[in-house]
Amino acid sequence: MKKSLKFILLAFIALFSISLASCGEHAHNFGALHEKVNPTFLTDGNIAYYECMDCHKYFDANKNEVDTIVLNKYSKEISLSVNYETKADFIVLEEDDNHISWEAKDLNLLRDDGLRIVDKKNNRIVHKFIPDTTSNITERCSIHNDVSNASISLTYTLNGLYLSVSGREELVVQFNYESKLTDMIQSESNENLYELNNVRLKKDSLLNIHFMNGVYFTMGKANSNFRSYMVDDIMYLQCLTDGIYNISFNTYGRDVFIELVEEIPHYTYYFHQYEYSGGNKEMEETQDSNEVVLRNYYLLNNQYYYVLKMNDKDTEDSAPYGVLDSDSLLLGETIDFGVTKMFKVNDNAYYDIYFNTETNEFRLVLIEEE
Repeated sequence: MKKSLKFILLAFIALFSISLASCGEHAHNFGALHEKVNPTFLTDGNIAYYECMDCHKYFDANKNEVDTIVLNKYSKEISLSVNYETKADFIVLEEDDNHISWEAKDLNLLRDDGLRIVDKKNNRIVHKFIPDTTSNITERCSIHNDVSNASISLTYTLNGLYLSVSGREELVVQFNYESKLTDMIQSESNENLYELNNVRLKKDSLLNIHFMNGVYFTMGKANSNFRSYMVDDIMYLQCLTDGIYNISFNTYGRDVFIELVEEIPHYTYYFHQYEYSGGNKEMEETQDSNEVVLRNYYLLNNQYYYVLKMNDKDTEDSAPYGVLDSDSLLLGETIDFGVTKMFKVNDNAYYDIYFNTETNEFRLVLIEEE
């Protein structure tokens, strides 16, 4: 029995000695837990920690000894992360003892994109953010409306990190793949509504509505005069009826509303060679809504030519037109037969033949002489 008690006592003494050795010759006297303090761009912070009241060594929240409790202040070299992907570096504009300001420019941002400020290792900058909700950002640091060529302004002060977003939020319409874009006008009564009124659209013409930074389009209530049309994974609307339209777009729901103001009959234009049935050719529409064309067509200098306008019922809707515009008079002449007007060319050759449906004039482009 005595041997057993002696063995237990020796084991206890050995464990106590090991504990003292690991603690540096004494049992640590932990005080209260010091709360974590986040660093700033101007001051260091600290982890949550304990300090031994006797030896003044530091321990983390789990009472593991640490070499330092210091969290180094943030580097001024920071970047903007959008939806957890780094998009741009911030440039320091100015700084003093109380504040630092940065800017990141030329960004394309979408509604609901989440913004984060990160360091060069993509670690998030933990700080009190104060988003400027009068700009294009929400209280949760997400984008309010699609914006292109955006500038992100960031200012650090003792009160927090101020964040604001500015840029172009213009909405545009693209017609028939043209590079030219037509601006829509923001409604005075509804900041989410953009409008383009009294637009002349021809049958089969295409339109696409998008922000300057890309294509974001929803069919919405475009009515029976349009149908959706996919081109290279981009949604277009195809007009089914010639007419005058009012177009509006709601950025909140991304819905398109198109109203037919006035229906206009659709015409087909046929190019004719006088007294020769084989010379009747349908002219094609061009990107210019007021012009049709017959390309690379051979004209004879001893023949008369004109165009006939046909309505939807394939009946003639006008007298023959054959007037050359002023530039084309160098290549031929207009012959006036009273009600009927025709033209002839000076030389046998291949031409591109354009007809303006508003002025009822021909424009000739010489392609190849005989």
